[in-house]
Amino acid sequence: MRGTATIIGSTIEGNVADGDGGGLFKPIQRYCVDHNTTLAILDSTLSGNSAGGARGGFVSERPTTLANSTVAFDTGALGALMFRLANLQCDQGPGTLDLERSIIAGNLAGDAPSYAADLDAEDTFAVTGAMAADAAITLPGDTLDADPQLLPLADNGGPTRTLALAAGSPAIDAGNHAAALAFDQRGEGCPRVVGAAADIGAFEVQRAGDVIFVDGFDP
Repeated sequence: MRGTATIIGSTIEGNVADGDGGGLFKPIQRYCVDHNTTLAILDSTLSGNSAGGARGGFVSERPTTLANSTVAFDTGALGALMFRLANLQCDQGPGTLDLERSIIAGNLAGDAPSYAADLDAEDTFAVTGAMAADAAITLPGDTLDADPQLLPLADNGGPTRTLALAAGSPAIDAGNHAAALAFDQRGEGCPRVVGAAADIGAFEVQRAGDVIFVDGFDP
């Protein structure tokens, strides 16, 4: 993926790479011609991706924002499955990784991982806000590290499959509405805020069994 990119309301699942970034790879271009590019992933899910040689979820070498999203159940041989913000020669300073109201959990490493299973860095970078990440990464003091109790990837309504939250998930009502999103990843019919506060991750529990009603059904 080259240039500035924004992914929103999407599910990236079941992809396989021989090398790095099973789900998504945002490298820096040769000669640093994309020095000012960024990557943003909003209201999206990455799950079930794998990489035989390295990290299975996604790799980014540019400033990255992950907001209201869920990255879980990805597999990589090296261990660190999520992010690599490389401070390459053309960078003027440490990379930035902005994690907002997002879940990173349940990812798997190989037999002899070089890095943490959920989140790693090969250089210094700043982190703000997250649901779950490996203990090796310094996160804000209010970051939750409990099991988010994600259910399997499934059709929970909307155009894309999502990872729903179990009834007892600590992610429920634990986020905020700073992004002022109208809906969760599933779109219209699934408000972003239901209950006391927004849920963390791409999925907002709609209560009453998370049933979505659609016009046109016979009584």
